[in-house]
This record gives sequence, structure tokens and C-alpha cells, in this order.
Amino acid sequence: NLELKLGDIYTGVDETDMDRVLLDVAEPWQAVGTVRSALRPGGIVFAHCPNVSQVQRFFDCLREVSGFGLMDVFEVLQRGWTVRGRSLRPSHRMVAHTGFLCFARRLAEDTLFEPEGEGFR
Repeated sequence: NLELKLGDIYTGVDETDMDRVLLDVAEPWQAVGTVRSALRPGGIVFAHCPNVSQVQRFFDCLREVSGFGLMDVFEVLQRGWTVRGRSLRPSHRMVAHTGFLCFARRLAEDTLFEPEGEGFR
């Protein structure tokens, strides 16, 4: 089941057993306290950040409040394609990046879990 609600994540939410929280806001780190209270253990927070300094600040806040683990980030690259008749090829221009997708899982304990190295997914 999917339920969407309109509200101000910065001021808090009533829910305390959410499976997922998607943050597409200017300052996702400001919502970390609300997310921590709202997510059930095992729940996932997802945040879109347009630049790397916002990614760093978001993850720093997750570490500071504790209770999150398996933090991961992906850079989203965009490359257009040209379609002309039966011809299909990549466009000659490529945008450097469009943003970063950040993920973290809410832990059952108020600890921090960060496996060392890559490939733990």
C-alpha cells in the first residue's frame, strides 16, 4: 500500500512506523530528526541532493543522530539519445550530473553501522 501525505517534514509527522521516507527538499538534513522518529527499524530514507556538499551534510546529520546504517549514494548521470528514423545513437553532449540519490536504513538500535569498503549492497 502506498499513502502520500502533504505536510511539513521539518516540523514533524504523526507517523512512527513508516517503511519509506522520500525527501526532495532543499535541506534534507533538517528533516533527519523527524525521519528518525517516523521510520520503523529496517525502514529506508531516500533523499535527492543536487550537489555533493548537501550529500555530505545529510550523511553527517544521519551519523550525528545515530540509528542509521548502510548509507549509500549514487550519482545520477544523464545522457540523451538521438532518434532519427531507424537510427538510434547517443547524443554528442552529456550533462556532467543531475544530482545524487542518498539512501540509509533505520536500525533497530540507536547505533551507527557503516561496513568498510564497497560492495556490501
